[in-house]
Amino acid sequence: MPVSLVLPHENLETFRYITMAFIAAFALGASARARREQRAAEDERTLRLAEERTAAIARERTRIARDMHDIVTHSVGLIIVQAEAGPLVLRSDPTKAEAVFDAIGEAGRDAILQLRVILKALRGQTVREPQPGIEAVHDLIARARQAGLDATFEEHGSPHELPVEVGIATYRIVQEALTNILRHAAAGTARVRVGWTPTTLTVEVTDDGKGCERVGGFQEGHGIVGMRERAESCGGTLSVDPTVFTVTASLPIG
Repeated sequence: MPVSLVLPHENLETFRYITMAFIAAFALGASARARREQRAAEDERTLRLAEERTAAIARERTRIARDMHDIVTHSVGLIIVQAEAGPLVLRSDPTKAEAVFDAIGEAGRDAILQLRVILKALRGQTVREPQPGIEAVHDLIARARQAGLDATFEEHGSPHELPVEVGIATYRIVQEALTNILRHAAAGTARVRVGWTPTTLTVEVTDDGKGCERVGGFQEGHGIVGMRERAESCGGTLSVDPTVFTVTASLPIG
């Protein structure tokens, strides 16, 4: 009998007791190992969630920083251009000067409204005001005209509903491109073209200014970097031709 070989002179009851003890010890060991593995999995999950939360906060801070840059540079840029032209227009055409000062006030009010939205987001408050999208590009064109730029808008293809993030990216890209034209290009005209296909939205902003390479070289600043990041955040691409300062963005929509 195998039991007598393992435990000589012991009866079956002793064998049963030792077997039960072995099974209990094995069960306790397996349970302890399972608890350790569960704790390790929970620790790993907690760490992963913390890393994801940190990454999400970093992305949100980057988005807010881009928005504040775009709002401030665009609005302040328009105000500066209009304020510098105001005294000249006031002497030559008082009626037109009134429109210039109205444009300064409108740019300031719009900046305050958009900054209020961002500050609410920073405080963790619910933001009810909608973010500007492609439909607000016409307002950008109108403000550029008020600033003295002969800006036009062209649209090709069949417009349809856009993902929210693509609409916001389109608005901000056009906003930053027009701001650069007003502040740096010494341009008289600017053209905004939007092309629709079932899968892609193409946005192009060009002007007749002096470009960048002809004025001491080209180096991407925060504005261009921000435009490229906005395009990439939607899965798209953005390119800049510095010789004529043409901005072209391709954004997936389907």
